[in-house]
Amino acid sequence: MSGEVRSAVEEALENQPFGALQLRVVLLCALVQAFDGFDLGTIGMAAPTLAKAWGVPPPAFTAAFVMSSVGILFGALALLTGIVLYKPVQFSWLAFLFGGFHLTRVWHFVAMCGFLAFIPGHLIMVVLHGWANFYSMLSGWKREPEYQE
Repeated sequence: MSGEVRSAVEEALENQPFGALQLRVVLLCALVQAFDGFDLGTIGMAAPTLAKAWGVPPPAFTAAFVMSSVGILFGALALLTGIVLYKPVQFSWLAFLFGGFHLTRVWHFVAMCGFLAFIPGHLIMVVLHGWANFYSMLSGWKREPEYQE
């Protein structure tokens, strides 16, 4: 539409070059993805010990490992499609890989729906298992663990 009216904020955002700030955000997201992959490798080494300690068969961890990989996929998909939606002309080659600009929007919508499905489920788990358990997830240790080594 040639006659569309844009606000000053929208004009400033659209005309801003892909600069150092955007590059830092992309690099930070890539670093998070790399550490998430390291996390998967660590879990793979810890799974036999956990299976033995908890008395469950190792295949019981399959769903958790698959969902972890799906989470990484949603993160990467959201990042890449978001970049295409932010600057579609500069990243037209990436839009092409996603099947065009319209399908890039669809993929971005799917990734965001995945995040929206993820958040309430985890909030419910925090409510059911208590704030102390949530704190231990962030800090990496429990003040009063239920188990003894």
